[in-house]
Amino acid sequence: MHGGGFAFGEVDELVNDRLCASRTAATGVQTLSVEYRLAPENAYPAPIDDVLAVFDAAIEDQRLSVDAERIGIGGNSAGATIAASSALRIRDTRTAPLVHQLLEVPLVIFEPFGDSMREFDLDEGPVAVAPKDITGAGEAYLSAGVPDQYAVPLEADVAGLPPTVIMTAEFDPLRDGGEAYAERLRSAGVRVTAVRGDGQLHGTCSLTAAWEASRRWQSTVAQAMVEAYRSEGGVVG
Repeated sequence: MHGGGFAFGEVDELVNDRLCASRTAATGVQTLSVEYRLAPENAYPAPIDDVLAVFDAAIEDQRLSVDAERIGIGGNSAGATIAASSALRIRDTRTAPLVHQLLEVPLVIFEPFGDSMREFDLDEGPVAVAPKDITGAGEAYLSAGVPDQYAVPLEADVAGLPPTVIMTAEFDPLRDGGEAYAERLRSAGVRVTAVRGDGQLHGTCSLTAAWEASRRWQSTVAQAMVEAYRSEGGVVG
C-alpha cells in the first residue's frame, strides 16, 4: 500500500510504481499494489475494506496464481498504517492467515507521540513531515467517525499477528511511534525485526537515484522479502 497521507497517491504514481517493480525484480516475489480509496471522501474503514477485498481476490481468483498459504502485507507511511490495520482485521475475520507484514515508517497513532515528534518538526523539503500534517491526515482519515479496535494500531490488541519487519528513519517524526509499535508487538509474543535507518528521513525510500542510504533501505527491504517468501514462494500485497 502506497503512502500519501491517506488523501493522495495511486498505484500508477511514479514512486510507487517503481518501488513495486524494483522490489519484485530484486526478489522474485509477486507484488499486488492496491488502489485503495482516499480520504476524506472515503474515510476509514474504506481503505481497509479495499485491502481485504484484494486479499480475498488473491485467494479466490486463480488468474492471479497466488499461493494462499504464503500471503503477506506491507505498506509505506500511511500505507503502512492501512497495512497494519488490515492485518489486524485479517487476523480476526479471515481463515487464511498472513505469513508476514512489512511496515515502513508507519503512522501508528494519530496524535503527537515521543521525542521524535518534537525534535523533527520539518516544514520544508521534498521529504518533510510535520506534526500538523500528521494531525490533519489523521482527522481526514477518521472523519467518518467510526474508528474501531483496528483503527489505531498502537492502541490495538496485537497478539497473534504474523512475523513483522518495522522500518523507521532516524530523522522522522514518526520514528518513536513506529519503534513503540515494534515493542508492543514483541511484548505480545509477535516475532519482530525493528530496523532504524540511521541518518535517514521519512521519504528515504523515494530517493534511490540520489542517495546511497536510500539504496541500502531498498536492499534491507528486499532481503526481508526474500527471507519471508521466497523459500516457499508466495505473494506480498
